[in-house]
Amino acid sequence: MLAELAAANAAFQVVKQFVQNGREIADCADKVATYVNATEDLRRKAEKKKRSPFASNDLEEFMHLEKLKQQEEELKQLMIWHGRPNLWTDWLNYQAVARKNRQAAIAAQRKRNRQIIEVITIALLIIAGFVGACHACVVDGLPEGAIVSGETRTGLIGEHIACATVLSMPGIMGAAMAQQDKIDLLAWDDVGYLRIQVKSRNILPEADGRTPSYHFNYGMGLTKKKAERGSYDIIASVAIDRRKVIFTALDCVGTVSKRIRARRFDDPDVEIDSWRHALAVVRGDI
Repeated sequence: MLAELAAANAAFQVVKQFVQNGREIADCADKVATYVNATEDLRRKAEKKKRSPFASNDLEEFMHLEKLKQQEEELKQLMIWHGRPNLWTDWLNYQAVARKNRQAAIAAQRKRNRQIIEVITIALLIIAGFVGACHACVVDGLPEGAIVSGETRTGLIGEHIACATVLSMPGIMGAAMAQQDKIDLLAWDDVGYLRIQVKSRNILPEADGRTPSYHFNYGMGLTKKKAERGSYDIIASVAIDRRKVIFTALDCVGTVSKRIRARRFDDPDVEIDSWRHALAVVRGDI
């Protein structure tokens, strides 16, 4: 806090000298910004320390803030009685502009930080997907059942089908296989990235004469519990033999398992329509 106080004091002395010499506030705009930034940092750190359970004696912070108040009052009296008309009002306006610029700079920095985190996350997931794809290529040449079970192989096929389908969706800038516990694919557009879970099935013959369907289990973990909100964004239900995908937003998945009739996948617009609806739900448009 001493650094912020020193910066505020130095800027205060410059502004004070400008006023005493009859100069305009605009001539020391950079010092106004320095003063505002330093005082805001000082107040923020004092408030943060006050809320901390490990806070010690607050006397030092109190004295620092009191000094700032005294400086403000000294400037006010100096500007009102020795400055030009409306000088104090201009000083307040300059402070308001400086605070607004500071808030905009902080917001821009936070946005850049989020973008950096997203890029790193995407890069790590792409690497993980590449490793998983290499693994799939290796085991693909082995005798069936030697290492990879039939169910695992079905899952890998479904993930590749879903990834290719997502890449064909309008607005999608890229997609990659992630193959994490809850996320199989990662896709991104100009708004952000989307986490996709993939479930793959072949047609299920019905012994009781019912219409053939695909039976998808959307449960997670060993107990196959319903996925918690935020686990991923969209689930892709893949009909392996038809090479078709139906997309559903996680918030719209109401059951742990679901049967989808085969003719639903035969709809030529099922992929684009279901994708648009799922994306609208995820983005809060509906």
